[in-house]
Order: sequence, then structure tokens, then C-alpha cells
Amino acid sequence: MNNNISGLSNTLASAVDKVQKEMVDITEQLADGKAKLNPAQSGVVTRLVAQAEGFDAVQKNITDATSVINVGQTALTTVSEILLQLQALSVQSSTAGFTSSDRGNLNQTFQNLTQQIENLIRDAEINGHNLLNTNSGLQITTGVDGRATSQTMVAATDLNNLVKDLKQLLITGQEVQTKLFTANTIANPVATITG
Repeated sequence: MNNNISGLSNTLASAVDKVQKEMVDITEQLADGKAKLNPAQSGVVTRLVAQAEGFDAVQKNITDATSVINVGQTALTTVSEILLQLQALSVQSSTAGFTSSDRGNLNQTFQNLTQQIENLIRDAEINGHNLLNTNSGLQITTGVDGRATSQTMVAATDLNNLVKDLKQLLITGQEVQTKLFTANTIANPVATITG
């Protein structure tokens, strides 16, 4: 019977030592803020860390794209406001009492505003992306799965042709002579336009 008690005592002492070691280990882990994980738990943590890094990269992509879009939108709003000013100048130039000198001044203002539009379009760039001087747009990775559905396309527009067209317009008091149009829908040339 003493052997049984002695064996039981040894088993109990071993169990108590094991629990005490585990308690010390857990206390140290709590103090360090780090827990020891089994391989399955470690795999889950590694996968979650990789996903979090992927989501961080997607968030950065979206933030960068938002900046490009905001810069383009601000420039486009300003271009729209300048176009309204150009329209007002054109209407103003048709006033009967304006002299050639008055129209020359209006034309200079018109050309300066056109230059502002060109500068806005050129300077609407951020991180090498400009949505106002290209037709290619901006492709953004918005997901972490690597599929095509994880890509979002932001459309762009090339306003350089607008600037070219605006630079061809002049506010003058001179006549515009007869001009032939080659379009099939126009049968007769346009007559002299004045003012």
C-alpha cells in the first residue's frame, strides 16, 4: 500500500510541477504579450497577417486613387467655370458699341483664360497619373483575391483637344470671309459672317 501511495505521490508531484511550469509559462506570455501557438494556430495567424497586409495595400491603392480623382475633379470644376467665363466674353463681344480695341482686350482675356485651362489640365497630375489628358484611365486594385473583379477602372478624358479648339477661337471685330465646308450635309458655302 505504501508503494501505491508513494507512486501516487510521485504522479501527483509530477502533475503539480507540470501545472506550475505551465502557470509560469502563461504568466511570462501574458507579461510579454506573446502567446506560444501550436502549428495550426500559427498558420491561421500567418494567413490573417498576410490578409491584413493585403487589405492595407488595397487601402493605400484606394487612397492614392481618391487623391488622383479629387485633383482631376477639382481641375475639371475649375475648367467648367472658366468655360462659362469664355462664353460670357463671347457674348459680351457681340455688343454693338464695342470697338476693335475693346474686342482686342476681350480676346486677350479669352486667350489668358484658355492658357489657364491648359495649365489646369497639365497640372492635374498626382503620382504620375492625370485623368484629364489621357483616354487610358486609371486601373485600381480594390481586392485581395487577384481576380479581374478585384480591379476597378476609373475613366479619363483627354481635354487637350478642347484647348486646341479654344486656341483657334478669336474675339475680333473683323469679318470672317466665306468658308467652304466639305461635309456632305452642307450643300452651299457659308456666306460672309460679320462681327
